[in-house]
Amino acid sequence: MASPRRIDPETAGINVSAGQPDSRKRGLLGGPLQFEREVVLDGAVSEQRWMAIISDLQATFDEVGRVKRSSTTYEWAGRGGIELNTVTIWQTEGTVRVTIASSIAGRIAVVYALATLPHFFAYALLSARPFTSFDNSLLAIGAFLTILSIRAWSNRFAHRRSLELDRLLEKIHQRLKHEAELLDL
Repeated sequence: MASPRRIDPETAGINVSAGQPDSRKRGLLGGPLQFEREVVLDGAVSEQRWMAIISDLQATFDEVGRVKRSSTTYEWAGRGGIELNTVTIWQTEGTVRVTIASSIAGRIAVVYALATLPHFFAYALLSARPFTSFDNSLLAIGAFLTILSIRAWSNRFAHRRSLELDRLLEKIHQRLKHEAELLDL
């Protein structure tokens, strides 16, 4: 896990994920399939800011999610069917730690399963007669091209998710920065 960075609340327009690699590199299926962003800010979270952040989370992940609140911790968890997204905000002694975790492994697995299903049907249909080397070649080339296509799609999807999480963390940072400025008044 990448170590959190303290961000100066007066700095605007920063890239809050700079230097924080995704928790996993691209694998055989593409990816990465899991992401984590974490940042430490000065300030506190009010109930109004938390409600605004919940709205941002619901819009970003397109789901209501489950909200939990304790004295020093705010948590939003979404299980969009095949994805898992969690945002946790901890407050301690004038600082706020924001952690965003996202897993798209379920979505990628479903896409692979659906895309390779026609190959199993083709194999079942062709197995009713003797295979020729041409049949084997076609099946192998088709499967290979399908896997390459899905891997390219999963890489693009993972890249979009990474950028989406960066924008979300920046939006949360801006909301908390605004809160810190109000507390200083």
